[in-house]
This record gives sequence, structure tokens and C-alpha cells, in this order.
Amino acid sequence: MPDDDVQVAADEIRRNFDRCTEAILKGDPDGFVASFGPAGRGETAEGVAITIAESYDYIAWRMGRTIAAHSFVVGFDRVEGSADEVTIEFTEDSSATVLDANSKPVVRAAHSVNRALWRREDGEWNQIGGVELENVRTVDGVGISPEEDPVGVHAYRARNSA
Repeated sequence: MPDDDVQVAADEIRRNFDRCTEAILKGDPDGFVASFGPAGRGETAEGVAITIAESYDYIAWRMGRTIAAHSFVVGFDRVEGSADEVTIEFTEDSSATVLDANSKPVVRAAHSVNRALWRREDGEWNQIGGVELENVRTVDGVGISPEEDPVGVHAYRARNSA
């Protein structure tokens, strides 16, 4: 069990995750980006550091291909750190009807295990790094690779090459 300072920090960060979930279910890319903090950062699929705001076009495209978000659940598995810097391991489970490459509706589900580092900067919590440790995706109940994900980075990058 984390100490009191870490628990308070984790509770504050949990509110950010709740805002993220709300944004996903509403299809709100602005709310999604804001939930990671004003200076939120992450990495591309290739490990290149970017700000969350720099991924806005992808986020908006992905949400635009979502017909209906059925569920998005985040559970904290482990919390460690201090009052100003917290590492969280968490699990995400999601399900949505999305458009595939042929604009056909399919049901996409994912289960992922992640680790994110959050830091309080200028009084605001920001995700400053993260890694996906495991991800299992399905479309219409069939397992797929990241390259086959209809709303994944590979599909986003390929959208103009067809």
C-alpha cells in the first residue's frame, strides 16, 4: 500500500484517467489531450519522444473512425513514488465499433498493461513517459497484430497511401 503522500498523488492522477475515459467515450480529442496534463508527453510506436498534443491529429482521426465506444475501463495495478513523481502500472480494457480500412463496421477490443510516469510540474500533473508492456487486440473476436489494428498507428499512417 502506498504511503499517504503517494496515495494523494495517485488519487489526483486517477482523476486525470477518469477525464481521459470520459473523453474517449464522448469522442472528444481535446478532452483526451488535456487529461494528460498541459505538458503531457509520450512516445511514438518507434520510441520517439513527443508531446501528447503532437499526437492530436492521430487521436482525432481515431475518434472519427469510432462509431460507438462500448467500454473503456482503467484499473490501477501498482502505484509507487513520491508526492511529486508517481509510477503507475495499470490495465486498460476497451471495446468499440470502429470502421476498418474498407469503412466496414467491426468490433475492436483491446486489453493492455501499461506503465506511466507522472510528475507534478508547476502545480500540474503531467504524464512524462509511458510504455505499453502488453497488448492483446481483437476484431470481431479474432486476434490481430498492431499492423492489422483498424484504428492503430499503422492504419493511420497508411490512410493516404491507398
